Amino acid sequence: MKTDQIIIISSFIAMAVQIIGFGIFLRRNNLSIGGVPPINKTLFKTAKTAMMLIWLSLFIQAIGSVDLSFFDTPDFLRNMAAGLTAAGMFIQFISYLYLGKNLKFGIPDTNEKKTATLKTNGIYRFSRNPMYVGFYLLRKKELKIMN
Repeated sequence: MKTDQIIIISSFIAMAVQIIGFGIFLRRNNLSIGGVPPINKTLFKTAKTAMMLIWLSLFIQAIGSVDLSFFDTPDFLRNMAAGLTAAGMFIQFISYLYLGKNLKFGIPDTNEKKTATLKTNGIYRFSRNPMYVGFYLLRKKELKIMN
């Protein structure tokens, strides 16, 4: 197994652990990770589904069970892409930590808006939505690995 595959697979395992961990944390605090979609509900769910399918295809590519590449990619580009994967997942993890009980996929509903606060410290000093920065890094590297 190549270095880039190990990094990507490790990153996916870390992401699964963090999502499950935050889900348990929110459930123990009687909160839901789902919020009110900020756009058309169908478009919102379609975008989330597409994101998961892209991650699934990257994971399948990384474990080597199916080759989804259209072109040969030099090893140094694959390693750079794997580094971007790890950086993107790390940024997402830090942003999840700073959101704490306010973590939502969508907008908090009416009851939860009372306790939601605008985050302006930590990683949120640098980006209004660092989770999207992390997602962007993941998608950029997916293009490099898949091509």
